[in-house]
Amino acid sequence: MEQFHGVGVTPGRVVGPVLQMPAPVAEPGPGPVPGQDAVVEAERIRSASKAVQAALKDRAAAAAGEARGVLEATALMAADPMLVKGAVKLLDPSSDGGARSAERAVWE
Repeated sequence: MEQFHGVGVTPGRVVGPVLQMPAPVAEPGPGPVPGQDAVVEAERIRSASKAVQAALKDRAAAAAGEARGVLEATALMAADPMLVKGAVKLLDPSSDGGARSAERAVWE
């Protein structure tokens, strides 16, 4: 990385590293994928919830201070049984708005 030394001579101009946010995650489609099985999709949601919780716990173990606390709290939310149950419920065609894909159910 190139380093600059000295005193700036132009007001309002700076030199420094830039961090950019990645592109946003695309919103999933509204309905279920043709031929998808709600039981299989429900298991995908449960499995993903556990995997995300494990990954967040690992990151929390490597973190310190406030970051550790935030990651631990987020890990708890990732596997919150009520959130998982709510997402699974949205897979049902009789749910308000009709059946959704697992991705859409989790998104909502």
